[in-house]
Amino acid sequence: MIYKKMEILKNGNIIDEAAYDYAFKVIKRLGEEGIDVQSDRAQVFVTHLAMATMRMQKGEVLEPLSEAIEADLKGQSIFAQAEILWTQLAYFAPKPFAQAEEGYIYIHMCSLLSN
Repeated sequence: MIYKKMEILKNGNIIDEAAYDYAFKVIKRLGEEGIDVQSDRAQVFVTHLAMATMRMQKGEVLEPLSEAIEADLKGQSIFAQAEILWTQLAYFAPKPFAQAEEGYIYIHMCSLLSN
């Protein structure tokens, strides 16, 4: 399903080839970590990441998370694991992500890893 979703986004010119390729690298890496890439949470995460990639390429910036949400996020037991995995996934990104964008990525990653 996730592969089909990425194909639809690319064919609809919602994401470009770089975002599409990055999504597939992320899917592969998540699978190597033993994460079910067909789960709903994985699909939401990968879709968000593909769209975030496009925002970075267009220079669009999201509002940062509130300090309260960020503190809650960093207080989760899974956050350290999310940071490690994100460092690996960010390495493959076609363009660096803004700090505000990473906050939302961490929300999805913590949800994914707590599955």
